[in-house]
Amino acid sequence: MIKKLNCKIGWLLFILFWIAVDQFTKYLVVTHMLYGHIKKILPILNFVLVFNNGAAFGMFDQQPGWQIVFFVVLALVISTILLVYLFRTPCEKRLRLFGMSLITAGAIGNVIDRLWHHTVIDFIQFHIGQWSFAIFNIADACITIGVIALLLTFYQNT
Repeated sequence: MIKKLNCKIGWLLFILFWIAVDQFTKYLVVTHMLYGHIKKILPILNFVLVFNNGAAFGMFDQQPGWQIVFFVVLALVISTILLVYLFRTPCEKRLRLFGMSLITAGAIGNVIDRLWHHTVIDFIQFHIGQWSFAIFNIADACITIGVIALLLTFYQNT
């Protein structure tokens, strides 16, 4: 029982770690960059401060405000469900726990933005020449990696 509890506490700490990394990087960007200013990091990586009121890839960004409440509620419901499953999932199912933890961390990271700033802070931009991928943040990366990990567990039945 103690070993199982330690396992779950470890995953909760993992979630808190990624929430902290997400919020810290957003704080650094907001305090050290101007909106829309491009900071070249690598030949394929820029930091660009933008604000996203919508969902992935800026969907619903221009809506009158309902989307902020909708995405906060949706993220909190999904996070609650994932946390319940996290506590019910055996500790041996590490990839599944990894995926659920990352999705939860990312969802909560973006909820904090929506509640605190009334928008999501995005800043990571991958590009090749003139082609650019959507600008995102650490929370978005956590969600994406978490979904991939969960999909792998369904495929592998682990």
